[in-house]
Amino acid sequence: MEHKVALCIPTYERSEIVKDFLVKCSDYYFKEGIDIYYYDSSMNDDTEEVVNNWKEKEHLFYLRFPPEVEGDEKACLIYQCYGHKHDYDFVWLSNDAYQIQPQTLHLLMTNLLPEYDMVNITPQKQDYDHNGL
Repeated sequence: MEHKVALCIPTYERSEIVKDFLVKCSDYYFKEGIDIYYYDSSMNDDTEEVVNNWKEKEHLFYLRFPPEVEGDEKACLIYQCYGHKHDYDFVWLSNDAYQIQPQTLHLLMTNLLPEYDMVNITPQKQDYDHNGL
């Protein structure tokens, strides 16, 4: 069963991690039907440039906030579906350094059920990379 999922990633001054995720992971996330949103409050434009210059525009979105907007505020906005371009069955809040492996992502997506209110993902180390550039 296909579900509309928004992967929402708060970030701050970590354009290299954003770029690494897009290079390594975005293709298989998009193939799973996941839209990716970056909620950025960086002081510079580096993350915005990385996202806006990415080849895939249909499923990748960028939202800019003032530098004073911290992670918890961005998380609250994410759960309010702030800036979403579509309606979603699931909103996924993720650390900007997590990179779920393709097989794990596919397993997760194929096991989502519409009656779920919340899914807590606690994968084993082999299921994800944590990029701490």
